Amino acid sequence: MNDHTLAFPVDTSRTDHPPVDNTSPCEDSTLNQDILPIWYWCVSFVLVLLFVGGISWWEKTFQGHAEDPSAEAYNIERLKSPTENLRIVTIGDSYTRYALPFDERLEKIASEKGLSIKYNQFTKNKGKPRHFSVLLPHVLAAKPDYVFIHAGPFLTGSWATEKSLLTYFRNGIRDIKNILLGRVLRDRQLFLYNSEGLAETIFEVELKPEVAEMELNQKKRALIVLEPKMPEAFKKFFKAAKAQGTRIVFMDLGPSTALKAVLSSEFNKQVASNLIKLGASHNIDIWSFPSLPLNHFEDVAHLNSKGSRVFVDWFLGRLMDEVKKDD
Repeated sequence: MNDHTLAFPVDTSRTDHPPVDNTSPCEDSTLNQDILPIWYWCVSFVLVLLFVGGISWWEKTFQGHAEDPSAEAYNIERLKSPTENLRIVTIGDSYTRYALPFDERLEKIASEKGLSIKYNQFTKNKGKPRHFSVLLPHVLAAKPDYVFIHAGPFLTGSWATEKSLLTYFRNGIRDIKNILLGRVLRDRQLFLYNSEGLAETIFEVELKPEVAEMELNQKKRALIVLEPKMPEAFKKFFKAAKAQGTRIVFMDLGPSTALKAVLSSEFNKQVASNLIKLGASHNIDIWSFPSLPLNHFEDVAHLNSKGSRVFVDWFLGRLMDEVKKDD
């Protein structure tokens, strides 16, 4: 080696390699254990939301049996069939749908009792007066002898709107509770019809006490009294109907005795008072159906097939009495 070769000091502290991670596998595992639960709960929460939303979507989507005319809530063509029989039209929400059979089915029952009628039912789940305003001119044009309107949508409502996210979530939670409590999950819009023409859900089960208590408490919290206001479209309809000789009747289906018992006395008095005001202010008759025990109901508010039989007998019996008076 040449003695004149320059020698440079070597920096032993420098390295061209990236720093080595000296964290032990045990420490890294501890960090992952701290992070994993967060992802676990986030994913679980999303899955629960999807499950709850899926149940609510299922309820909303499957609107009825293929032969269930409830899908024809706005089918006005039914009103165009000529008839010489007494023409009857009912308008209402799901309470009416559970109480009375559709069209030809009620006609058949009435015929067996000696009453010839032409019947058309227009019902919509959670129907409000505004939903039926579009039907009124067509009903008027059919010149029915009687139009029965369920008074409930004019008297009571719910604090949660049907389109709110909270309602979808609460409905899903309700259905999950029903499953846990052993109640069969079912689509409450899904009907079959027995030989009498009365609506039956696919699963005709009696409410278990714990489920009934849960639903009664839900109704108690949700129901509110509405101001007895009448939409302008209905006011015009009432006036025109009377002018052509069509008789309008408010139907008061009434709650179950169990639901009536859990609602406050002031609530019940206010609803009864508003119903009277509603009839008096528009000079409209009121037919009030007496409250029935809970074993006549599909849930705490909608009649089952047993309750429907009682209602049909009451309804047709009173209608026959009115027809005899007119004769």
